[in-house]
Amino acid sequence: MYKILLLILVGVGALLAFAGYFWALSDWMEDISGGIYRQNYVEATLETSGIVLYTYLGIRFFTRNMGSFR
Repeated sequence: MYKILLLILVGVGALLAFAGYFWALSDWMEDISGGIYRQNYVEATLETSGIVLYTYLGIRFFTRNMGSFR
């Protein structure tokens, strides 16, 4: 029972993380096309850095843990 609950929680967490990442990426693309970053360089730097860092850590986590699924 515990393993099933853990699997469900991990699955829901992964879906929420993916949805949050997709929302942040689409917001970033809208801000670029809307010209928001021309007015506020700090927001541009922080949002771009956050997305790049999250992408890097996600790829690193995925490649590190691929061995356990083989």
